Amino acid sequence: MKRTRRLVISAILLMAIVFLFVYFGRTGEQPQPTLASLGDVRMPEHYSEYLATHPDPVFHDDRIVFPHTAFDLDPGEENSIEDDYYAWRNPSGIRLHFDVEKAGHYVAYFDYRTDGDSHLPINLSVYLDDAAEPPYYEASQIVLDSLWQETEEPGTDRYGNDVNVLQEPYYTWQNLPLTDARDFYSDGLTFYFDEGEHSIEFYKGSGEILLKEITLKSLEERIDYTEYVSLHEAMNHDDSYRIEAEEATY
Repeated sequence: MKRTRRLVISAILLMAIVFLFVYFGRTGEQPQPTLASLGDVRMPEHYSEYLATHPDPVFHDDRIVFPHTAFDLDPGEENSIEDDYYAWRNPSGIRLHFDVEKAGHYVAYFDYRTDGDSHLPINLSVYLDDAAEPPYYEASQIVLDSLWQETEEPGTDRYGNDVNVLQEPYYTWQNLPLTDARDFYSDGLTFYFDEGEHSIEFYKGSGEILLKEITLKSLEERIDYTEYVSLHEAMNHDDSYRIEAEEATY
């Protein structure tokens, strides 16, 4: 039995030596991996392809502000003039008509507050110039933030671990850019418009919000690190703050 075992081990070692000889003996050198040049990584019908097939962003200060009284609503939807917002409750669309003086990429900002106590997310889709489909996939998967607040102090289980507590909606006004559902583009999704007349439609599939106004504006140009430091070096940075993660404001 021992002899048979030694023969099996010897055969395995011999096969390993032959394999290594064949694999490395061709060149006598260790293989040297090289990095592949991938170039642009674009996904068809996604935001990456949309950016690559349109002119590069041009930074300017142009903005177009639409108060809720300028919203073009679906038939049957009502917009109260007495309130300073549009109560957007049903699945429906808002259309805006406007003139663009400077061609470029624009980000849509919503000045809104969530409403109701539903757990459904606020889902939006965006359509440009009466198109039947959104300009890219991410424009059909936009989610607006809903805020929640704990209704009681966190408890503990029998092991001393914190346990979840009940939450209720936290209502506050927010002014945020429309971003993709996965938040890959936190500065906001852009929509390109040439000079001239255009329209944009926002369709809400679920959730309820109060909407004061919508603003279309160019992306803000980033400053470089040297300029950032020069703006902040004169500030006092001696203060420190401690924030406990289990004591979130909302």
